[in-house]
Amino acid sequence: MVMMTAFAACGGGSDNGGGDEPVVVTSDYIGVQPTSIQMPGAEAVQELTITANCSWNVSADVDWISIEPASGNGNGTVTITASLNSTGADRTGTITVRKDNGTLEKKVRVTQGTPTGAIVPTINDNQYPE
Repeated sequence: MVMMTAFAACGGGSDNGGGDEPVVVTSDYIGVQPTSIQMPGAEAVQELTITANCSWNVSADVDWISIEPASGNGNGTVTITASLNSTGADRTGTITVRKDNGTLEKKVRVTQGTPTGAIVPTINDNQYPE
């Protein structure tokens, strides 16, 4: 009797439309490509490809990175723009792609070098003879 009850509970009764089709449970996912970005020191633009089956938003933890668009649903591409690096040193920031409810996220590290041919002022005490 227990065997028959278990079989009846798994069979295709009127509760699931009468078929013996398996129930498919889909988990939300988010993927990003590339997983890290290297940008030159001048103002630069890079695309980030998002593969997802849910709504998402994108943010950066530094003010020198801008993102457009900042949200989407499903697969998409966002444009990452890094402003001119005038700090005189390499800098890093993190972009986070997060499912709207915050339960799933991917992080992308962005490294920006210094501009090529940048002129760094120096003080030379011997510049002006006495």
